[in-house]
Order: sequence, then structure tokens, then C-alpha cells
Amino acid sequence: MVKVKRINYAATQLRLTRKTITEIAYDTGFKTAAHFSTSFKSVKGITPKEFRDSLQG
Repeated sequence: MVKVKRINYAATQLRLTRKTITEIAYDTGFKTAAHFSTSFKSVKGITPKEFRDSLQG
């Protein structure tokens, strides 16, 4: 449950800021960007990069 909340917060950060994915990973408590990316994909079904790219239409 905590992981889902952190991923949802990260998704908001991806949407609203220009922070790098690595910065967001660390800000949301993940020790590595790779673990963050894997966790993000397990919750959202796409990687953080794919998520951010999808916002740009």
C-alpha cells in the first residue's frame, strides 16, 4: 500500500515538475532509479519515462 502511494506521488511529480526521473525516485524514497522504474511499472503498467512521454501528447 505504501509503495502505491509513493508511486502515485511520483506520477504527480512527473506531471507537474521538470525534475529528472532519478531525482523523483530518490525524493519518493527509492534507493535506485532502476528499482523505482520497476516498481512504477508494476503499479502503473508503464515506465516513468513512458508515463512522462505520454503527457506530452
